[in-house]
Amino acid sequence: MKGIKFNEVHSYNDLHLAVAPFEIAPAKAKTTYLEIEGADGSLDLTEALGEVKYSDRQGSLTFYVLPGDDWEQKKTEVSNYLNGLQCKMTLDKDPNYYYLGRFTVNSYKSDKMLRQITVDYRLKPYKYKKNVTIQTLKQGIHDISCDRMPVTPKITTTANTTFSFNGGSYSVSAGTTQLLNIRFTAGTNQLGITTTGTVTLEYQEGAL
Repeated sequence: MKGIKFNEVHSYNDLHLAVAPFEIAPAKAKTTYLEIEGADGSLDLTEALGEVKYSDRQGSLTFYVLPGDDWEQKKTEVSNYLNGLQCKMTLDKDPNYYYLGRFTVNSYKSDKMLRQITVDYRLKPYKYKKNVTIQTLKQGIHDISCDRMPVTPKITTTANTTFSFNGGSYSVSAGTTQLLNIRFTAGTNQLGITTTGTVTLEYQEGAL
């Protein structure tokens, strides 16, 4: 049965819990509008300071304890593992991404038919790609793709290197660094490299 992995523990295979049908709550944009007296509509200031920012995702998950498992023991096991703790959450139906957030055991409910545990979550707005993106490049002009989340890559160079990006030029010595002026955004980003060595880019991509 499909389920959810919390860090490396699977809801069904390890905890013997069946998850009720669910959808993870969307990340809501933080919007700002200024009403102007005497004018139609409003002034949208949402992107006045840069990109759109998003609120945490919040919602609940309901799990059912499988027949034969001890109810009191299962409540303790789930609470010890999840209640109040932060961990990665990977959905079997979306295995190439994971969410990061904090989980709270909200309630226990038991009757003759079902024994259920409700877990609340508060997750970071972006879901993160399972694997960090790593690219090794030589001198030249390169098209660098990036998912929806803006990110500043970690850059490792084997020789003195000059980068051109968004009209700016930035020089670094051999080694590992992050240049705040090189920030990849959704889509294709063009990066120029002048070097006698190699450049390795490492960055965590994220989607909404």
